[in-house]
Amino acid sequence: MSEVTNIITGTGRCGSTILSRMLMHHPDACVLREFLAFIDFRSVYKGEVSGAGLATILSGDLHPLILFLQRGGTLQEVLYKLSDQEKQQAYWSKPALLLGALPYLTDEPEKLYEEIIDWAKQQPTAPLRVHYPKLFKMIAEKTGRPIPIEASAAGNFDLEVFPNARVLQIHRSGPETVLSMCSHPWFRMLASILVDPLSEEEFKVAVECSAPEESDPILTRLNKEDHELYPVLVRIWISILAQNYRTLQYVAPQNYMEVAFEEVAADPKSHLEKIADFFELPDRGSEWLDEASRLLKPVKARLPEMDNKTQRYLQEMCFAGEVLTSRLPKPSKYGKPVGLELQMFKAHGREILPLA
Repeated sequence: MSEVTNIITGTGRCGSTILSRMLMHHPDACVLREFLAFIDFRSVYKGEVSGAGLATILSGDLHPLILFLQRGGTLQEVLYKLSDQEKQQAYWSKPALLLGALPYLTDEPEKLYEEIIDWAKQQPTAPLRVHYPKLFKMIAEKTGRPIPIEASAAGNFDLEVFPNARVLQIHRSGPETVLSMCSHPWFRMLASILVDPLSEEEFKVAVECSAPEESDPILTRLNKEDHELYPVLVRIWISILAQNYRTLQYVAPQNYMEVAFEEVAADPKSHLEKIADFFELPDRGSEWLDEASRLLKPVKARLPEMDNKTQRYLQEMCFAGEVLTSRLPKPSKYGKPVGLELQMFKAHGREILPLA
């Protein structure tokens, strides 16, 4: 039996970032923020990986993120600040772990990164399910926090890679998640490019940083109207949830915990205690709970501020995801509400109607 790997997952804009930051106040928690997300699809490769191959995975960049940062975008998960020169530099690249994950763990992220890469190169060929627990344990020892918790907001785990995962899923109301995504430049960029994909020439211009601001292929897409992005953001939210639950159904019941962001916001200390128990974090008294709870600021609901048509549209389109998270009951296949079943059918990707 492989070693237990602690994981926090969600959908993005669901509260996973603030939950991770609160857990960082526990002296024993080594929270690896967006560690797997920042090394992209390679993080769940299922074959044998040599030490050199592992080092290559861990040293990879995440180029869409770089394009975003070069245009002044900011993310809570990214502590690295680009210089003016880096913002203008064509084909600029930096290991993704140095942009966000490692600066949360140490004031010397470059040093820790070099130690990680040196360690990786020395590892024997093995599947990632062998490499990752050893890697997380090594990082935990380096930081003096013995219990690693990987926290990626968008389902970057696979039970073939993490067969003995202990998983906490945090979720949030669908309409509120979608509206939060729409107000966030990173998700706006992703959605707008899905609506209007970059041509090969536009991508070349983007990575060369050669276009003036008014015609930059990334920035122009960020200016799309909200109603153009809602259907895509709904799809993103539901598809991540569906991907999560497709995996989570195989997690042993004792290794799974689910929490709603709204519940954490209403009673942070109580839920943090339960989450700490779930991850088997030692009892460290109430001081860390008090410090962690102070990080959580009041969150104003966005949906009530929308016009009635937009409210109804988002509620209907998010129905399938709300059923998955048990926020709404599953409709009966033999009776009412047929309209909701139709919306569930549409929201699963068969047909999502535009708002406008």
